[in-house]
Amino acid sequence: MCRGGHIAEVLKQNGHKVIAQDIVDRGYPETKIKDFLLQDKNKYDIISNPPYVMAREFCEHALDISEDGVKIAMFLKLTFLESQERKAFFQKNPIKYLYVFSKRMNCAKNGEFDKPQSNAVAYGWYIWEKGFSGEPVIRWI
Repeated sequence: MCRGGHIAEVLKQNGHKVIAQDIVDRGYPETKIKDFLLQDKNKYDIISNPPYVMAREFCEHALDISEDGVKIAMFLKLTFLESQERKAFFQKNPIKYLYVFSKRMNCAKNGEFDKPQSNAVAYGWYIWEKGFSGEPVIRWI
């Protein structure tokens, strides 16, 4: 999901090739309109801020369809670490890194940065590498 392209633009500005994709057209130029959850294979690294209500489904699907060595970065709440079901998911699919924001982020819902925002939620970048097995490393941003 590229939504307004906020993450894609930062990646492009830092010299990365980006293929933006979303389920609907949200106005970001050259977005491929495609349902990520219907893709059946992937050879590219994935970077996403998935809908939090579907975060586990997005993470599982990204891992299921990706080739070994593919990196998957998901911007998620730190509370994603909690729950018995997700414990089993993490044991089966260990993250390689978790980058925790040392300062709470002001996240704009639906890219609406001009509306009042809350920094009451802690976030991090969860990084998987398909085929990795081992203990995760936690780092701070």
